[in-house]
Amino acid sequence: IEGLRYGAGPLVRKSGGLAYSVSEFDISTHARTGFVFEKFHSLAFMGALTRALMVYRQPKLWKRLIRNCMRQDFSWEKVAEQYEDVYFRAIDFRKAQLKKYPRQAYRVNY
Repeated sequence: IEGLRYGAGPLVRKSGGLAYSVSEFDISTHARTGFVFEKFHSLAFMGALTRALMVYRQPKLWKRLIRNCMRQDFSWEKVAEQYEDVYFRAIDFRKAQLKKYPRQAYRVNY
């Protein structure tokens, strides 16, 4: 994530958080943020490295990739808003249920 912020074009194995943070750069649409390989194998790594070098040799594409990387937002602000939205929807759902079935407010199941 730090590499994205500072404009380093990432070359990553698709695992864990990297699978969500880095997506394969699309040469035709100039979208996404890096170069990804799935299998833990030297040939898979070599394929991703070759794709990265092909883009690196084209300065306009490379600049676009770097710009895409630096525009990524991994701040907690966005995530906190999403969590807040989930909590408020849960509260609204519970209020609606209690309007329909008010006795459930006092029901305890053990």
